[in-house]
Parts: sequence; structure tokens; C-alpha cells
Amino acid sequence: MHERNAGKRIGLWIAALLLGCAALTAAADPVYSTLELEVDPAKSADFLSFMKVAAADTRNFKGCQYFAILVDESDPGRVLFYEIWDSKADHEAYRAWRTETKFADRLASYLAGPTVQSYFAKYDD
Repeated sequence: MHERNAGKRIGLWIAALLLGCAALTAAADPVYSTLELEVDPAKSADFLSFMKVAAADTRNFKGCQYFAILVDESDPGRVLFYEIWDSKADHEAYRAWRTETKFADRLASYLAGPTVQSYFAKYDD
């Protein structure tokens, strides 16, 4: 009888473990975000220096898995931020923090046009 109860406990433990893993997997879908910017070509070197410092804060913000600054090889004024976040809520919290700290005001001084924010779902590796 004791062995049968132990078997049931192990079975329940395995079932709970599998359910927990399934919940973690469902919650673990990251959010892919891009922000495309048109930077004033006369200010692009200063902009990149400014962003190199700011990128450290972004990378250290809760939920940021990856942050890259990409510069178009044929048009250095075209810049793309490529970001991966644990969740959209984490990214929105980050954006709210950047708004509170007036980061957009400092960023705007380098821009020559509007920014375009996009969210993507991963289709395939």
C-alpha cells in the first residue's frame, strides 16, 4: 500500500511539474520591438555617442533581453533599435520610465523626422 501511495505522489509531482513547465513556456514568449528613427545626418555621430551611453540603461531595465542599435550602411541617418523584451508590459514600463525621465525630449534634438514603433511576433527561427 505504501508503494502505491508513493507512486501516486510521484505521478502527481510529475503532472504538477509538467503543468508548471507548460505555464512557463506559455508566459515565456518574448516581445520583439523595433523603433525606426531618421537622424539628422549632421548629428549622427553625436547621436550614436549619446545612444551608446543610454543603451546601458535600456539593457539593464527589467525585462530587456536584448537591445541593439542598427545603422543603415548606405544611409547613416537611418537608425533602427531592435529590442527583445520578456513581455509587452515590461516594454511599456520601460517606455513610461523613458517618458518620465524626459528622454524623448533629448532624443528629439537629434531627429530629422518621425519615429516608427512596431511590435513583431516570431514566426520561425
